[in-house]
Parts: sequence; structure tokens; C-alpha cells
Amino acid sequence: MNDIDEQIDHMDSYQKRLKRKNHMKIKTNVTTAWVIGLVSILLIVLDVYMWWNAIPGDTISEVSLINSLRHPMIPFVLGVIMGHLFWPQVVSNDNDS
Repeated sequence: MNDIDEQIDHMDSYQKRLKRKNHMKIKTNVTTAWVIGLVSILLIVLDVYMWWNAIPGDTISEVSLINSLRHPMIPFVLGVIMGHLFWPQVVSNDNDS
């Protein structure tokens, strides 16, 4: 067996290991979507429960409004975070050459 055949065999085994390794990876985009979805559903359920109970002023929106009036940095920081996450979206056009 010459050197070229050994290199090809080595590349094939490397590609097999890489394929096996990629197959075992966790799909983080799907996991992140599930976590965000579950947290959103739990927050909605919690807010509806607080809206129906007898204690006034304990919904998420009422508490966040009161805290943002007391601490104006809260809405500012949340705005910076949301702007950082969603504003710089660049959509590529496949028709551009």
C-alpha cells in the first residue's frame, strides 16, 4: 500500500468520525426554541392566574410598570438588550451578485 492509499484511508476514517460526531450533537437551535416556548407559556399561565386572583396589582405588566417608574434603568436596559438582539438583522438576497 502506498502513501496515497493510506492518506485516502485516513481521510475516509476521519470523515466517518466527523459524521458520527456531528450525528451525536444536540441541535441547539431546536433546544433554544423549545426553552423559549416553554418559558413563554409558563409566564402566560402565571400572568392569567395572577389576573384572576383576588390580589390587585400583581400581574406581570403591573409589577413591571411600577418597577420601571421606580427604577428607570430597567426599561432602558431591556431596550438596549432588545435592540441588540433584533435591530441588526441583515437579510441576504440570493439574487444579488
